[in-house]
Amino acid sequence: MKTLTYLATVLSITLVATTSTLGADEGQNGGLKTYLAGGFTFAQGDSRDLTQATYNINNWSAEIGIEVYSPFAEIHLRPNFGMAKMYGVEKPETWNWPTYQMLGWYVGCDLVYKNPRGLPVSLTSGPSFHIWNVEEMYTSGNSNQSSMNLKFGWRAGVNYEVNEKWAVELSYTLTEWRSVQGQPHQPGLNPSRPLYFNLKGIYTF
Repeated sequence: MKTLTYLATVLSITLVATTSTLGADEGQNGGLKTYLAGGFTFAQGDSRDLTQATYNINNWSAEIGIEVYSPFAEIHLRPNFGMAKMYGVEKPETWNWPTYQMLGWYVGCDLVYKNPRGLPVSLTSGPSFHIWNVEEMYTSGNSNQSSMNLKFGWRAGVNYEVNEKWAVELSYTLTEWRSVQGQPHQPGLNPSRPLYFNLKGIYTF
């Protein structure tokens, strides 16, 4: 968690510097927009071997970020910081009863491609860094199944602008897999790094 905190601090300093640089001539050369986002996550696989799909109403995500833009550029920069929470199952026959919960913090930076024809659809893609904490539910003792090491990820998505303030985005995030390297899957021993879809609403202010 300390590593992710350092990354978030560097991101914050970068955003402050960017704000100072662009704030003076925002009307002519560009500016920035702050946004809040929240929505639902849909894991491609569970918290074990990423082969069983998980669907749960409690799967959610939250994010805050800044979009740095120029009126003369089609590519915008979008640094972000957020979290995602999901539940998973270990066996197909227990799909309706979650047996693991995953909580992940991340920091990243997306490139946003704006349609040059002014259409409300844009494409996003960029790197991210994740820390996943996987815990087994309904068990006694130490239920932590994760090493919580920093993991590299990448996400790509499609964004639709409803109006100047609101947008809807569907993205797919790929993160590194188990922290136990060079070993076959062993239930309870190989923490996962989930792959997931994220459908979220974005409010810009």
